[in-house]
Amino acid sequence: MRTRPTSRRIRRVVLSAVMAVGLTAATIVGFTGTAQAGPFSAPATQSAAQADGPGVLATYYQLIARHSGKCLHVVGGSTANGADIVQYTCLGVGHQRWQLQDIGDGYFLIKVAHSGKCLDVSGQRDVDGANVHQYTCHAEFNQQWRRVTLSSGYSNFVARHSGKCLEVDNASLSNSIDAQQWTCNGNRNQQWEVAQ
Repeated sequence: MRTRPTSRRIRRVVLSAVMAVGLTAATIVGFTGTAQAGPFSAPATQSAAQADGPGVLATYYQLIARHSGKCLHVVGGSTANGADIVQYTCLGVGHQRWQLQDIGDGYFLIKVAHSGKCLDVSGQRDVDGANVHQYTCHAEFNQQWRRVTLSSGYSNFVARHSGKCLEVDNASLSNSIDAQQWTCNGNRNQQWEVAQ
């Protein structure tokens, strides 16, 4: 013979059900919600799956110029093709975080977190002073960079199409100074800390 559940038993069952629904919702949000922007995560505007393929959470770094201590930065956080790249005070934002995507043969695509676009030498120019901007990734040689790690722990980034180094124009210490390519010369404005 079945007995009627007591009000205490009903409350326990209801409470257990509510807790289970809450934990399930938290788990779903944890895996499909947006990741926090940080040194080991995707940008706040992308889920982990969007960042680097299904279920892969990309690692992003700040690229800090040795001579100034400033970060490589997309002007205004723009997501547009051709948006300029400059040095700027490090703020920890998505448009200062970069992924080094290994494409083989010692070369990398350098992808910015907030837009997913690549560091690109404008117009595939091979001259000193050619501007560097962000552009949709197409993996042509003007988007391929060889990382040369120096004994100091800093790195040079050498454009495959030109053999020239990524640098801050005129070794300026100011904010909003252009990044460009220039003949590699060992100067500190061509040396970058890859910081997590």
